[in-house]
Amino acid sequence: MARMSRARLGTRRDKTAVWYDRTRVGTLVKATNGGISFAYDADWLAGDAAFQWQARYL
Repeated sequence: MARMSRARLGTRRDKTAVWYDRTRVGTLVKATNGGISFAYDADWLAGDAAFQWQARYL
């Protein structure tokens, strides 16, 4: 139900492809409600170039 409600509210999402050294890493998505998410591309995760990203809080 949440998806249907969100669609009715007209939540729009802006998507941006994320690249590293000519290879697509994933997609960054920002919703109009301010939410931000990132999804890795399956080819990136399966490839040899993939590296683990570690969050650092300052």
